[in-house]
Amino acid sequence: MEEVVEKKEYAPRFNPGLEDKSVNVGQSVRLTCTVDAIPKASIVWYKDGLPLRSGGRHNIIIAEDGTCTLDIAETVEGKFSLL
Repeated sequence: MEEVVEKKEYAPRFNPGLEDKSVNVGQSVRLTCTVDAIPKASIVWYKDGLPLRSGGRHNIIIAEDGTCTLDIAETVEGKFSLL
């Protein structure tokens, strides 16, 4: 007989928690956070409330383990967030 283990669902948790980070315009920066959720969460990086795509000065990596990375080659003024 096979034992079935039910995984309890839970909302996304950010590890470490998201913190404000300030950099000078034109600098490169890497923003990283790990998101843990069941079922697996759909993650999107935003700039000033608009979704970002990988390309140009932005490189977005979302790993299988839930690690979410945003590399910005040259920052511009704005607020970046992860949801």
